[in-house]
Amino acid sequence: MSSWFKFFRKLLQNEIVLLIVSVVIPTCNRPNLVVRAVRSALAQTLAEIEVIVVIDGVDPVTHTALTKIHDERLVVLELSENQGAPNARNQGVLKASGRWIAFLDDDDEWFPEKLEKQLTIVHADRSASKKMVLTCRLQVGNTLGKYYVVPRRLPDEDEPISEYLFVRKGLFRSEGSVITSTLLVSRDLMLDYPFTLGLKRHQEADWILRVCSDKAGTLAFLDEPLGILHTDRHRPRISETGDWQYSLKWIRDRYDLVTPKAYSAFILTAVAALAAQEKAWSKSFSLLWEAQRHGQTSLSQYLLFLGIWLMPKNLRRMMRERWFSFRNVEEVNL
Repeated sequence: MSSWFKFFRKLLQNEIVLLIVSVVIPTCNRPNLVVRAVRSALAQTLAEIEVIVVIDGVDPVTHTALTKIHDERLVVLELSENQGAPNARNQGVLKASGRWIAFLDDDDEWFPEKLEKQLTIVHADRSASKKMVLTCRLQVGNTLGKYYVVPRRLPDEDEPISEYLFVRKGLFRSEGSVITSTLLVSRDLMLDYPFTLGLKRHQEADWILRVCSDKAGTLAFLDEPLGILHTDRHRPRISETGDWQYSLKWIRDRYDLVTPKAYSAFILTAVAALAAQEKAWSKSFSLLWEAQRHGQTSLSQYLLFLGIWLMPKNLRRMMRERWFSFRNVEEVNL
C-alpha cells in the first residue's frame, strides 16, 4: 500500500487535521546536492509532509533543477539575497505549515523511515512532546569504503549538554554531537528559539545550548542511524574550515551556557585544532592559559591539546578513518 494511499485514506477518516512535518532545506549554489536531499525527503514513509527548500539568494540554476521535481509537496522559497543558513532555516520555519519541523542540510540525505521512526517517540509520550528535541545518529562514509556512525555515543544520565557536546572521552572528534540534519522539533519551539542570525559556524551547538539551558526543550535520542552525512575533502563543511578567533569569540560569548569543564575542553580541542590548522603556533600558550584560567582542565584534555599541535590534521584524519574502519567492518555504497 503506497504512502499516498494511506495518506488519503486517513484524510477521509478525519484522522489528519493538518500536515504533520515540514522539512526545511536551506541551499545555495549546489543544485545536484539539494536535488538528492529533496528526493530523500520526499521518499519518506511518512506521507503527510511538505518539503520547503529555501534558496539563499539569487540562484537560477538551483531553481531550474528543482522545477524538474514534480511533487505537490515541494515548496520552493527564494530569498532576494544570501544571508546564511540560520536565516534561511528561520524563513523556512515561518513558511512551514506542519506541527513539526525537520531540518535537512542540502548535502545530506535521509533513510526512508527517518521521520516515521522519530515520530513514534512523540506518540509514546504526548505530554512531553512539545518540548522534545528529537535527534538520531547518521552514517558517515570514509575514503576506505567503510562507514562509521556519529555521534559515537549518547549522553550519559545527568550529563550536562555542553559537556556531551565538547568534552571528549576518546581520541577522536564526533564523539558527542547533535547534527542539524537529525533534528525534529515542534514549530512552536522553533518560533520561540530561532537560529542565531549571522553565525558562520557552531550553529547547531548554539541552538541546542540556548534551548536546553532555558529548559525549553529536552533532547530525545533515537539510537539508530537514520541518514547519511556526506563528507568530501574537496568540499569541506564550514565546521571544518579555519578561523580559530571566530570560534574563540563564540565560546566566550556563550560562557554562561556551558560548564567550566566544557569551556576548557572546547578551547583545548575545537579552537586549538583550527589554530593549528592555520599554523598559529604563537597562540598555543594563550589558548592554554585561557582554558586554565576560565575553565576546568583535565589531563586527558591536555594530552589531546598536545596531540593536536604535534600531529598534522591529515595524519589525524587517516588514523581516525583506519580506527573506525577497523571497528566497523560493514560496507555501504555512498
